[in-house]
Amino acid sequence: MSDGASAGIDQRERGFLRLEWAREHMPVMAKVRESFQRERPFRGGMKVAMALHVEAKTGILALLFREGGVRTSG
Repeated sequence: MSDGASAGIDQRERGFLRLEWAREHMPVMAKVRESFQRERPFRGGMKVAMALHVEAKTGILALLFREGGVRTSG
């Protein structure tokens, strides 16, 4: 594996760790997440667009939308 590839894995892992940290420290989002997983309020095919670079809190919001039924790519 080249240095660039291993650096990419390190960045990806850091990103996942940041998402995990944010999820653990956002109790209101945890309650909304539970509700979305049960009810899937966006299952009608809603799409959400967002910027390529987001911070962990916005990433948690995007994952929450996906769990609520929003279609995503990637």
